[in-house]
Amino acid sequence: MKKYMKLAGDYKWDTETDENGNVKDVFIYTGPLYEIDETKKDHAVRRKRMVLLSILAIVFFVPPLFIKCVLAKKLLVVVPYVLNLYAIWELVEATVTYYKEKETLTRAQKEKCIDKLKSACLFGTIFFLFSTFAAIAILIKLIVTIRVSDVIFVCCDAILAGIFAYLLMYTRGLAAKEIEKNH
Repeated sequence: MKKYMKLAGDYKWDTETDENGNVKDVFIYTGPLYEIDETKKDHAVRRKRMVLLSILAIVFFVPPLFIKCVLAKKLLVVVPYVLNLYAIWELVEATVTYYKEKETLTRAQKEKCIDKLKSACLFGTIFFLFSTFAAIAILIKLIVTIRVSDVIFVCCDAILAGIFAYLLMYTRGLAAKEIEKNH
C-alpha cells in the first residue's frame, strides 16, 4: 500500500472546464522524472536484444508443456516450471514497456520497466535453475528409462535458465537516473 501512496503523491488533482462548460478532473504528474542511463545507440541495441530474448523465452517455454515425459509428473520439476510462467509474463510485460518508453520516464514507468525487469530476471533464474537441477537429478535416478521427451524437457529448461541468467547479468547495468522534479 505504501508503494501506491508514494505514486499517488506524484500527481496533482485539478479541475478543468471544457468548451461546453463541463468540469473535468485532471491529474497532472508532478513527481520526479527519470532518464535511462545509457546512450541512444546502446538503448536501441538493448531494446532489440530484450525483445529477442523475451521471444526466445516464450519459444523454449512452450514445447515442454505439450510433450509427454516422466519429468512432467515430478513435483520438484513441475512446480518451479509453472511458477516460471509468472516470470515469463513479467519479463514480457517489462520488455514491452521498456521497448515503448521514451527518454524520460515517470516513477511508475521506471518501476514497471526497469525494476520489474530486474526482479523477473532474478525470479526466473532461480526457479529455472532449480527446475533444471531437479530434472537432471531425477533423470540420473531414472537413467534406464530416459526418453527423448525427457531430454527435450531438460534442454528447454536449461536453455531458459541460461536465458534468464544472461538477462540477469545483462540488466545489471541498466539504471535510470533522476533528472528533475516535475512541477
